[in-house]
Amino acid sequence: MSESLIARYLDQLDRELRIRRAPRRRLLAEAADHLRASADEIAADGVDRSAAEQQAVARFGAAAVVARRFAHAVSSASARTALVWAATVCGGYGVAAVFFILTAPSWLRDFPQGAPSMFALQVAAVALVLAGLRALRYRKALLIDELRLRLIANGVVIATVAVAAGAGLELLLALTRPAAAPWGDAAAVIAIYAVAAGATLVAAFVAVGTLARTRALASLPRGSGAELPESVTSLVDDIAAAAPPLRPVAALLTSRPVVACAATAAFAFAVMVMIQALGSGLDDQAGGVVGAAATGLFEAAAVVIGYLTLARALGLRRPRRRATV
Repeated sequence: MSESLIARYLDQLDRELRIRRAPRRRLLAEAADHLRASADEIAADGVDRSAAEQQAVARFGAAAVVARRFAHAVSSASARTALVWAATVCGGYGVAAVFFILTAPSWLRDFPQGAPSMFALQVAAVALVLAGLRALRYRKALLIDELRLRLIANGVVIATVAVAAGAGLELLLALTRPAAAPWGDAAAVIAIYAVAAGATLVAAFVAVGTLARTRALASLPRGSGAELPESVTSLVDDIAAAAPPLRPVAALLTSRPVVACAATAAFAFAVMVMIQALGSGLDDQAGGVVGAAATGLFEAAAVVIGYLTLARALGLRRPRRRATV
């Protein structure tokens, strides 16, 4: 009977932790030890045991508040780990793809085909840079601001899923080759590429788990005065914290997102045309110009499509305003 109040509190705390997708065993064990020790200390002063337990529980805090705070800390640590893991894996995939292209035998130069990996790595780079900027400001803090936490998780998921999808498309293209190939002659190179591609899939699962934790946290009510900042404004603040001179540039670009997207697409077009021109020398003037322009347009279109589909998830565009009745 003396344990009933603490036991009821621990049951409630267990339910709250389940809702928040937070690990329960460690916190429940620590909470039980702390509550019992606190109750023993209060009871040693002559307080009735039942009253001592009641005071110990009151000092510890409401179960919902304790569970939310713990879930926030777990989500913050999980997001940092997922970000580091995603950056490492995506970088490793990029290195493996370059290594593959440089060392693969001539008959294998058409795999990877290039386009899936190239676009996937570009998407991953943008997502990881934005996530890194948001995490950098909180590198010494236990808790990451909830909005930034959600956007970091979004960025990590987008980066890892994009690269895993790119690797999957590369595999699909390899399996649908028009003729059989002596794969055994390049077994070591293929194995390195396969390991890097497989790691991106594992990282994608880790990222999705982190996103699930942050969404569970975000779906719960916060205390008064805990309003979240606006996503675009928070990005400007994060860029300014990392590089103060860039604040005016960041503010200008985020205030005119359509113009910024168009400028980025135009820049991508120019870069791709230049790369194609330098690579081919444009020996066939007409064909070379058309091919370079087509590649540039493809890259520019990818920039626009990426912006339209991913900008809100990455906090580059303001969310749609819900209509009020």
